[in-house]
Amino acid sequence: MHHFPSKVGQVQGQGTSGTQYKGVFDVMRHLYKEGGLRSIFRGTGATLIRDGPGSAAYFATYEITKKLLTPAGPSASELNLSAIILAGGTAGVAMWSLAIPPDVLKSRLQSAPSGTYSGFFDCLRKTVAQDGLAALWKGFGPAMARAFPANAATFVGDSSQALNVNTNLQSDFSLHPWSVGIWLIVNLRIARNTRNFETWSAYQNCEEASLSDVPDEFMTDVQEIFNTRNRIPKAWLGKKSTARYGGEGLDKLSEVEELSVVYLAWKRLRKMRASNERWSEADYVASVYNVFRSPAIKNSIFRVQCTVSLPQPPSIVTEDARRVLGTKSATPDCAVFLPAALTRPLSQSAKSPYKVLKNLPAIARSGTAARGSSFRYQSTPCAQLPDMPGFEFVSSFWEDKKPVHTFLDDAYRQNRIATASAARHLHSLNVKSPVIGLIWANGVVRAHVDWCDIVDDKPIVVSAPYSRPKNPTSDRPFHEWDLENPSDILQVYFLVRNIDEWTCGRFHSRVIEGLNELVENITLKNGTYQSWKWVGNTLPGLAAKALKENVVASFTSTSTTSSGSPPPKKDKHRRRRRSSH
Repeated sequence: MHHFPSKVGQVQGQGTSGTQYKGVFDVMRHLYKEGGLRSIFRGTGATLIRDGPGSAAYFATYEITKKLLTPAGPSASELNLSAIILAGGTAGVAMWSLAIPPDVLKSRLQSAPSGTYSGFFDCLRKTVAQDGLAALWKGFGPAMARAFPANAATFVGDSSQALNVNTNLQSDFSLHPWSVGIWLIVNLRIARNTRNFETWSAYQNCEEASLSDVPDEFMTDVQEIFNTRNRIPKAWLGKKSTARYGGEGLDKLSEVEELSVVYLAWKRLRKMRASNERWSEADYVASVYNVFRSPAIKNSIFRVQCTVSLPQPPSIVTEDARRVLGTKSATPDCAVFLPAALTRPLSQSAKSPYKVLKNLPAIARSGTAARGSSFRYQSTPCAQLPDMPGFEFVSSFWEDKKPVHTFLDDAYRQNRIATASAARHLHSLNVKSPVIGLIWANGVVRAHVDWCDIVDDKPIVVSAPYSRPKNPTSDRPFHEWDLENPSDILQVYFLVRNIDEWTCGRFHSRVIEGLNELVENITLKNGTYQSWKWVGNTLPGLAAKALKENVVASFTSTSTTSSGSPPPKKDKHRRRRRSSH
């Protein structure tokens, strides 16, 4: 909105008359002496005549253009940067096409000596009589040259803030020949929109299963991770207490240094729920979740807001799905990594698995550093490379429910996008291991177990919501831990502790076993390596030729037991189950 006194002062100050002004207030002082307040607000009517129709054309053109650029099905709010630029620039051109004549008259009214014109229409009549209709369009060319870029930039700024555009998407436009001009969707919008997520998961070969479908080779790991009921000695709870966790027992546990953080988080949650205030998920994160979940990670590495790369679909993406599949990164709230002390022996020495695999000619040709697809990029699930070249491995991703997540299932789908990346990363390096997902929302925690299988020579990522094995008839797919319940918050604390210990224990052993087997298969048995990050429009297998030299990696390893994919019968059962929905 224009400030009329300052605008009049600006025009007067820029005039070519002999009068010199010291500034805007000096101009206003002279105008007031000349004709009072009416002189200061001269041109107000012309400004309203200009801005009324101009603004109507401005916003109408922007909305119409967005609608024309939006393909059938998706929302116009999901347009990408180039579409917003076009719509904003077109809106500016439409506005100034109508606004130029009244703007010319407004400028003449404001710059002419007092008494020259009696009003807007008198100025219009005298201007046309003296200079013709063409005078109303003076400055049209420069105005059009300014209108498109200026208004395009205005809408780009507004849209970027409203949609929280992921800058990684913008930097990735040059990586794929089909990315430019395609509507890309940030991963939050994939999770919120069931149709988009179904498209994404279908092309990424992601399926949902039940806990009973977890492969036998992973079941022992899962049982150990979720075994939280027997972690507290009876002596901690007093002579008359049982191993079950009760409110009184939790009060006594506050004296135990290790669990004092759990007690503090529990007390805070009870206080928050007892109050009449409305709490955001960020409040729960700061006051409850991080109070006890961060200290529970003692051996592994706990990272927050770590951006991970999304996997490339195993098959060619059709034109109508590229807008969804073009999203290349996600940012889970928390991630549990193997510590550098355990990954360093796998990466640094000349005969380490990382160096052996990286130097294989066929693997070296599988991607380029310029496109972010070389083996160094493939060796980590993160979008940003580590300081030192080498492996990074994630055992668990956690998602805190966002305000944009209308339903709890939105947070589950959001976390599945991240765990799919970890599962595909592990599979590409022959590491056979589950990935654990945790979902935190409104003081309630859910869990899921994800893993990678092979069906028809293509990787599929399976996700199983965690439910209590003793309650298979429950209609709820998830078991829920309510953190206000003393028993539940203790179980979640020890669940995080179990994930931490498993990460540096059995998960680490699985990583060593898988890498050792991969090196042997490729260097001695003419095996194959499949990259999982973006290398083009398809993800073909890469046959790595056996080397003449004996370059089997030598590093500390536990005994390796070869474990194949689940039997075909189980795969067929899963596919029949999905088709029945």
